[in-house]
Order: sequence, then structure tokens, then C-alpha cells
Amino acid sequence: MEVHRTAVGADTYGCLVSAPQNHNPAAVAPEIERLAHSLDVTLVPEPLIGSRSGAHVHRVVRRNGAPAVLKATLAADGEDLAAAERECAFYLDVAPIVPLLTPTLLDSHRDATSIALLLTPHHRLLPAVHWTHGIWLTLAADLAALHDIPFPSGSRWWRNVEPSAGIDRRGAGSYWRGVAAAELAVSIIDDPAALLAETDRQESCFGHGDCHTENLLFDGSSLIWIDWQQAGLVHPAHELAFPSVRATPEGAMLPLTEMVELYAVRRRLDPVALARSVLAAELMIFLFVWPSYAGFITAEGQELVHRRVKSLAARWLDHRPAHGSQPRNAWTVAANSGASLSE
Repeated sequence: MEVHRTAVGADTYGCLVSAPQNHNPAAVAPEIERLAHSLDVTLVPEPLIGSRSGAHVHRVVRRNGAPAVLKATLAADGEDLAAAERECAFYLDVAPIVPLLTPTLLDSHRDATSIALLLTPHHRLLPAVHWTHGIWLTLAADLAALHDIPFPSGSRWWRNVEPSAGIDRRGAGSYWRGVAAAELAVSIIDDPAALLAETDRQESCFGHGDCHTENLLFDGSSLIWIDWQQAGLVHPAHELAFPSVRATPEGAMLPLTEMVELYAVRRRLDPVALARSVLAAELMIFLFVWPSYAGFITAEGQELVHRRVKSLAARWLDHRPAHGSQPRNAWTVAANSGASLSE
């Protein structure tokens, strides 16, 4: 796979589940064909597993026979052209300074009703339950590198990242009061001020905006970061917590303590304070945002979330260090950062 390798190394809450899209393939097929023609590529019938963001993602072949990926965003289909413009701007202006692997933007097409990006082909997704300990630590190291870049110029990257933005307090209370395992969570929902303040404690920075395993591909040695439609101002604690929120219903358990410690070492932050902020961020997303998406999750997945929330709420209320352990010596964490991805 050809990727953009640089220097070494939306939504306020992104998308909580891979909810089914309401696309009508027959209705949009002529528009997709038009965009493919404008970029001088031929559509491939094989579906592309991993299509996200509400956009239409298709395998294509270029005139020279090389494979590529066409990502089309259509205004007529109720999609967000501003987000697609943001992603295009990321590849053109920000990717060169981001110390991560991303697809390469080969070409693009814009008109009044659509935006199409032609990208290098990428690997298939690796389900969260198949991620190894080493891959999770690589994610933490990648996030630290991303969050350390200078904030890009331009108003498109600025957005509301207030912890209270987008939360549904009434809906949260209604949902969690009906969950027997979440008694501890109810008192937090009734008085969320401390939780919100803790989430906001870390300085905001430039980030991906929708960081989870379905936007992270694995090529056997590195992560490839895709879907930059929500890129912009983020809270570091949120980006560290969000992969856990998304992976919990799948049955994946992240080594979040070690991820937070490694991230803190890389960015020279207080690991105890950061761990507390990440705990608050994960609990806040589960309590106030997740209930709106619960209907898309299986009964087994919901039970896993309920158990996670019970554990997080107990840790929060007990004022114990996040994730139940004291950070290890920083030099030990740094030494472990080179762990094999196959571990």
C-alpha cells in the first residue's frame, strides 16, 4: 500500500457506532459514475469493506491500471460537504506535517453538489478484538505525536470542544436509571460539574476527531490513519478515551493505563492528572452521549458497556487513580514503547 509518510514518528464526540447508512445505491449510482468519470477512473463492482463517515467509498482503477479508492460526499444525500472539504484540506495542507501514515490524495473533484477524493488503496480493517497489546501502545504513541504538531492555520480547524457540547442530560438520566448495574452512575448524571471540569483540564490541540479502530488500518507493522473529516481542535483526554468507548461493545479491553502513561511520557505531561482526565472523558461519553446510540448495539454489547460504566463510576467516585493503578516509572514506560506490534 502506498501511504503518505512524513516526519518520524463533527462532531465533538465523533461517531459512537457504525450505524447503518440510509444510502440508496440505485439512486446515487449515476452521481458516483459521474464523479468517477471526472477523475478518469473506473468503478470496481467489489464492495469496499470499511466505508465510513456517511460517504460513498468505492474501489476504482485508474487509467494506468493502478488501484485506488474513490470517496464521494453528496449534498443531495444529506451528507456534510464541509466535512469533506475539511478532509481534503487535511490531505493537502496538514498531512505533510503529521508524523503518521495516511492515504495519499491522488486527485480530487469539487462542484456545487459533491466532493470526491481519489486516494491510494488501503488495507482492510482489523477488528478491535484482534488488536494486540503492542498495537494499542502504538496508537497511544501516534496520538502523542499527532497532538504535538503546531496547530494548523485556518478557521476550518476550530470548533466547539466544550465538554458539555452535544450531551443529552435528560436522555442520559432516563436511560441509565433503567440499568440495574449503573446505580453509581445516576448520582454523577445528576451533578456532572466535576466530571465536565476534569475532562476539560488538559490543554486542547489538533487531533483526528474520530479516533477509533474503524478509522485505523493496520499494515502488519504500522497504523494507517483514515477518515479525517472531523479533524481539528480536540481534547487529548477525549481522543485517548474514545477508542475504548467504541471498542467496549465489541468485547475488546484496551491496556488504557499503559496507553495513558506512554502518551504522558511522550508529551511530558503529568500521568496521574492525565489518567484522571481520561477516566472522566470516557465516563462522560458513556453516560451522556452513548445512550442515543444504544439501539444500534447488541444486547451482549450493551451488557459489556454497563459493566464498564459501573467500573468507571466506582473509580471516579472513590477518587482512585484512573484505571485502578499508579503510573509506573516513566523510564519503564518509555522503554516499553518499543514493544513488538505482534505481542
